[in-house]
Amino acid sequence: MVVRVAIALALATTLSACLATEPMPGFWPCSSDANCIDSHVCASRAGETQASCVARCDADTPCPEGSRCLPSGTCAFECSFAGNGMPIVACPEGLHCARLRYPLGTAAVSEGLCDVTPTCITSSDCDPGWRCASSDNVLLQGLSNLPCAPLETASGCPAGWINTSLGCLASCDSPVTSVSCPAASTCMTGSLVPFGARESESACHLGYYGAPCRDDSECFVGSCQDIPGGRRQCTETCVGANFLTPAMIEAPCTKLATRAGPLGARLIFECAPADVEDVCVARGGVGSGCRRAEGLELTEHTQDDECGEDLECRGGLCTRQCVVNEDCRAQGGETNPLANGYCNQSTGYCAPVLDLDAICESDEECSTGLCAPPVSPFGAYRCDNPRRPSEFCTRDVECISRRCVGTPLSLRVCGS
Repeated sequence: MVVRVAIALALATTLSACLATEPMPGFWPCSSDANCIDSHVCASRAGETQASCVARCDADTPCPEGSRCLPSGTCAFECSFAGNGMPIVACPEGLHCARLRYPLGTAAVSEGLCDVTPTCITSSDCDPGWRCASSDNVLLQGLSNLPCAPLETASGCPAGWINTSLGCLASCDSPVTSVSCPAASTCMTGSLVPFGARESESACHLGYYGAPCRDDSECFVGSCQDIPGGRRQCTETCVGANFLTPAMIEAPCTKLATRAGPLGARLIFECAPADVEDVCVARGGVGSGCRRAEGLELTEHTQDDECGEDLECRGGLCTRQCVVNEDCRAQGGETNPLANGYCNQSTGYCAPVLDLDAICESDEECSTGLCAPPVSPFGAYRCDNPRRPSEFCTRDVECISRRCVGTPLSLRVCGS
């Protein structure tokens, strides 16, 4: 019996020594920090259901050489790869090099962080039943070292993943103290409501412009910067935004909307004063996802938080009470038509306008201002662009000129 105890103590000492230098989640399962030795925390990677003890890191306890301290207070191995995805600094066996940045310019080497999630260029690189992040995002197509994610099945997403209209997203809600999202991803809280998630659910998503962040490792574009209100966002300085294409002298921050990703489709970007240098700040337009700040009553606004001026966070969406459609024009909405809304008379609150080609019932529902009739007898009305002069029409609202000319008995066309 004494021998068995001695052997068990020796094994425990050996495991603790291994864990002390292991940057990534190891093989010592846990349910809280109490299960780990003093220098370790109980942590999990987003999407995983089993947490494990990993080395804790902070300013006083740096990670081993070749690894980085993540905002979660845990370490991750660093890696790098060429433009075609070929490894330059490879990950340890069993880990995959996940891209840290959207490539800008012609850099020959890209940086990454090692992760348990497989990476890809296309979905054919992923395991059966999984898809690549590039499969439904034109901005990502052709890029290597992107994350794979499971496909939704008839029974929904796997344990540890949240079902949304964007597909299965790794959950970053966990009872353990530390949860890490994959490289260049951030934990989105509340922003997923427009995509079918509950306001209380949080999931990892690539850190596009306007995404909340804790440091640069959570930003796929831009960098993590302080913004007014005591928050941080993946963004650019107002001067830095001038160097993004296309060139614009006025309102350079509006260019960030083209790289705000699906979660940022209804964001409004404006230049705001900051302590060191003015920064581009994103605030939610009508229908943008949000999470109500702790302790606020339903009647209180969160305009200094995630929603734009004069909007409140209600049921996970930025909105406001209204009487007419003009009440739902978001401040700054002229730079992003999707940030505006229309007044839903049945609720008395602003509802988000629909994007091009979305099924609609009335013109006011469309960001383009036109709900066009179907081209076939069995089709649906859809949001469409107003028509140019000489194109066929039936109503004035269908034309850019707002003039549909001709007689009721002849084909009518848009006037100039």
